[in-house]
Amino acid sequence: MEEGLLDIGIVGAKSPKDKIEYKKLVDDTIILIAPLDFPDTIELSRLKDYPFIARERGSATRNAFESMLLKQKNTSKDDLSVVAELSDNGAVKEAVKNGMGIACISNIAVKDELSSGTLKRVTVNGLPDTKRSFYVIIRKGKAVLPQVKALMEIIDQWRKNEKA
Repeated sequence: MEEGLLDIGIVGAKSPKDKIEYKKLVDDTIILIAPLDFPDTIELSRLKDYPFIARERGSATRNAFESMLLKQKNTSKDDLSVVAELSDNGAVKEAVKNGMGIACISNIAVKDELSSGTLKRVTVNGLPDTKRSFYVIIRKGKAVLPQVKALMEIIDQWRKNEKA
């Protein structure tokens, strides 16, 4: 995006880049997911007792979750028993379904699995909801193609309808 090779993108976190313009798309919550036979609720202090599937370093999901952990007393990301670092949500969901461990993931990304009952959401007592937003990004100062402008208008209309 910064090099001008992309006309539009969607990201899960803002970066301190002057060349990028951010427009909020949707709010999201990072949740803990587990296989169906896992308890519905665990204590924050017990999070370290379970194998943990993490997103790759630099992932907005991982950064948001680790930031929330840092705000909690007597808890650190280093306490997690990370058994795998995976680069996409599909791989994380499959690893959890197959019993490799538990994971934090975007609620939006796992909505279908929660509805169909192939994964479960786990409440962590002592850990507040981890909120974050997704943004549409374009490069400041770059001419906007007509199709990108049309897409941005569709997104704006969708957002207005979502709020109604």
